[in-house]
Amino acid sequence: MDWGIMNRTKRLLLLVLLAGVGAWAQSISAVKISTNPSGPNFAVDGQVYNSPQVFTWPTGSKHIVEFLVAIDPITRAPLPYQTSVGDNTRYYFGAWTDNSALLGPGSSPVQTVTASPALTSLTATVNVQYRVHINFDNGNGIGNTACLGAPGNPPKKGLFPGVVYFDNQCVGDIADFYVTAGVHALNAFPYPGFVFLGWVINGGPNTYMITYNVTTPIQITPLWEPAKRVEFLTNPPGLSVLVDRTPIPTSGNPQYPPTPGSYGANCTTASYLPPLASAGFTPLCAGDFDFVPGSKHAVGAPSPQADKLGYLWVFTGFANGLKQNDTYVVDTNTSAADTMVANFVPGVRVSVLTNPGGLKVQVDGDNSTIPPYTFVWGEGETHHLAAPAQQADSSGRQWVFSGWSNKGSATQDVTVPSGVNGFAVTATYARLGQVRVTSNPIGLTLTVDGSPCLTPCTVDRPSGTQIQVTAPQSLTLSQVSRYDFASWSDGTATASDTITFNQNVQNLSASFHASFVLLTQSNPPGNATFTLTPASPDGFYPDGTQVSVTVTPNEGFTFRRWEGDLFGTLNSGAVTMNSPHSIVAALDPIPLARKAKVQTAAGATPDGAIAPGSLISIFGDNLAPAFQLGPANPLAQAIGDITVTIGNSILPLVYVSPEQINAQVPSGLKDGDYALTIHWLGQPDVTGTLTVARDAPALFQNSNDQNLPLAFATHQDGSAVTFSSPARRDETVSIYGTGFGPYDRTLPDGFLPSSTDKYVTADPVAINLGGVAIQPEFAGASTVMPGIQIVRFKITSDIPSGATLDLIATVGGKDSAKVTLPVQ
Repeated sequence: MDWGIMNRTKRLLLLVLLAGVGAWAQSISAVKISTNPSGPNFAVDGQVYNSPQVFTWPTGSKHIVEFLVAIDPITRAPLPYQTSVGDNTRYYFGAWTDNSALLGPGSSPVQTVTASPALTSLTATVNVQYRVHINFDNGNGIGNTACLGAPGNPPKKGLFPGVVYFDNQCVGDIADFYVTAGVHALNAFPYPGFVFLGWVINGGPNTYMITYNVTTPIQITPLWEPAKRVEFLTNPPGLSVLVDRTPIPTSGNPQYPPTPGSYGANCTTASYLPPLASAGFTPLCAGDFDFVPGSKHAVGAPSPQADKLGYLWVFTGFANGLKQNDTYVVDTNTSAADTMVANFVPGVRVSVLTNPGGLKVQVDGDNSTIPPYTFVWGEGETHHLAAPAQQADSSGRQWVFSGWSNKGSATQDVTVPSGVNGFAVTATYARLGQVRVTSNPIGLTLTVDGSPCLTPCTVDRPSGTQIQVTAPQSLTLSQVSRYDFASWSDGTATASDTITFNQNVQNLSASFHASFVLLTQSNPPGNATFTLTPASPDGFYPDGTQVSVTVTPNEGFTFRRWEGDLFGTLNSGAVTMNSPHSIVAALDPIPLARKAKVQTAAGATPDGAIAPGSLISIFGDNLAPAFQLGPANPLAQAIGDITVTIGNSILPLVYVSPEQINAQVPSGLKDGDYALTIHWLGQPDVTGTLTVARDAPALFQNSNDQNLPLAFATHQDGSAVTFSSPARRDETVSIYGTGFGPYDRTLPDGFLPSSTDKYVTADPVAINLGGVAIQPEFAGASTVMPGIQIVRFKITSDIPSGATLDLIATVGGKDSAKVTLPVQ
């Protein structure tokens, strides 16, 4: 063998095959074949599939596609559907449709398809139907095949509990049929003698329903049970009862008067409900029910109700003792029927009236009923009536109970008589007299018959009753306004009035008028007298009163002008009191030619003398126009228009005010008596006198809650010595005073020494504290204010402790007034 030729042949064959494959790959067509919905079988070129398939065919190739259908086992003819295993689901072929909707005819289950790039899909539309199996078993296997106008007609044979309707199709026996997916109507109609309890669908319990959503093959079993027959009758016959709160007519012919034990004739064929029943069962008559054994039902009867002759009847209860709206429990013994007899008594139309009409009474404990009261009560029934002792009608008038027309008490039980067409009882009331009390203005609190009355208020009393109505003399609105009583509308001028009730409505009104206060004052306060015409004991005047006002200044003042609610420069005027008013008399002070009192600024000395260079206080009236403080260092010789002189010396001033001036006495004065003059530019001078002595010590005091002459003293650290912070043992304390005489060198009046200059008192200074003589460490000018001296001394061990001690300063043999110093 020539292997070279063989290899060349293989290569040539491979090239031919490759060329053929390449040409074939370029002309392949793909098509998807499926059903909608997916699941049914279809065949492609004889191969069976049940899910979507994609085929790749050479373009132009021919293929057979077929929707497979079932074959009738007897005729061997094809059926219009395909079945699942067990024939539970049927698939009805619709048509084949291609992607371009160009296939025709597509209604044939078998299609010849030529592969083409234009053909990409081929789908068979399918209608799916599911098997419905009605498991209709009457217990003996005998079926009801007719339905004959069911549910009204009975079965043709056997004993049947009822029929089933599926989509309005009557089913009276075991049946199988196919339906499309979706919601279907489902109902059951039990025959007389049976009750329907519900469904069992696909093995699961379902309650009674009217629709069911079919999505798979289903098996439906209706559940039936022999019923308990209950016959509702009435005494007298032919009336209605309430079963589960629904009015139900009963059989029988009305008779009047009723014959006890006679419930009417048996119902005729025309009154059967439904017309026919299963073999062996009595048809339902009007008032008959087939109940589920053991079930519960609300029973009663419409009451009152009229029979066919127009007579009224009132329900009294069932013969077995059940009352209105009681619960009836159905017996489980289905072999015999129960009879429920509703007993009635003749009804009587009853009217409960009031005189006058429109008032309220209570009937059987009910307060909600609105008059007039009309009822239908049964003969012999007892009902409870209650008339309120007092009540108001729609207009607000009060009425008191007088009595019932049957002579009964206000609260009573009445029994409906027998053999009467109607019955009435009337509650009679007597109208009370009424007084309506008001005020002008309204909304004031008066006293009516001993009780407060916020006007307007209403009082009701029997005719002839007298009550007392009292208005307050005044009602305060604010500190500057009030209401004052004027008179009553019946002409009574006193605040207390008496009124007698009659049958009519009487109106009584208290009139008040507003009063306003007139406030008067002077500036400065308390320096004038006001005359008001007319006079008022408390400053209040009725609204609209015109008041004349005259002001008389006190001595030392002159009237300048009116301020506030009055204008002008005359000392008299008038105001109209239509609101609260305040008037102010502006005054100017006039200095009086009287003596001023002079003493040291620390207080009076024992002998009344004042040392040269001392700080003094001058007391008087109208000494200056106002308080004004001068500079601290040096002191000024004039503050405003005020100067003070002794002889030719002008005193340095600390401050001036209308009642007090503080100044420094010239340090160059010799012992003797001197005149002091206060000069106010444009005003008369005020004079005073003082006695000057070389030494006249006085100690300053600090105010305190114990009202003791506490020395103005400081601790060594500069804090104040007080009763809660007494002087401590071995510390140096400082006290302050004035009038300690001359210094060891001259210090100009009105000037403070520098912090480095020490001006020491020229005369010896001694301190006596608690009986112990103490030699000061220092006594001389302070740097607090010109004219004030400071004395520093040590609290030694021999000074009594834990006490408030008397302290006296002695200068040049002259003692100061006694002060106190607390010592720890």
